Amino acid sequence: MTYGVNAPLGLQAASYGISAPWTGGFQVFPITANYGTSLFLGDLVTFTNGQLVRYNTSGSSTIPAGVFWGCTFTDPSGIVQIQKYWPAAQAVKVGTTPVANVIVDPNTVFSIQSSAAFAWSNLDKNFDVTFATAGNPSTGESGMMLDYSSVGTTATLPLHAIAFDPIPGNAPAVGGTSVSFANILVKLNNTTINAGSTGV
Repeated sequence: MTYGVNAPLGLQAASYGISAPWTGGFQVFPITANYGTSLFLGDLVTFTNGQLVRYNTSGSSTIPAGVFWGCTFTDPSGIVQIQKYWPAAQAVKVGTTPVANVIVDPNTVFSIQSSAAFAWSNLDKNFDVTFATAGNPSTGESGMMLDYSSVGTTATLPLHAIAFDPIPGNAPAVGGTSVSFANILVKLNNTTINAGSTGV
């Protein structure tokens, strides 16, 4: 993960719970063939009329389902493709259904870059996300960031900030103010399978 510069990578799975390693667990959901919005590894996703779609931008009342973690589809020539991201309006072989891997477990801890300087006092608060930067088709990585301006205690916000990612130099010194574009460890707060908790 990057920090200190504006270079988001979306929600990157970091651990399971506070200290256990993340084992790669996810659920599989169908994607509508030719779905017209790209889905990048680390994007929040949700459902509309039972179909998996990208979570709306900051300020939306939509509830996320989890974090997109790649997909599998059969292209029109019959070759199975396993990719980090779903290209917008991707064509698939007739009669086949593309599927997405989605991390839904609320115990998964993610690292995500803040859109602005993040202070110690913002920990244990809740946040929304922003897609200020587009995902990268070359790497398949998301451009989603934690939306610093959305900080609050509202239980319906999708992310809960736990700690600074323990990368050397990522957190401000004790007594310090904040770090620009810091990486923050978060958990999914309010999702379609887990009711959100109020921040502190």
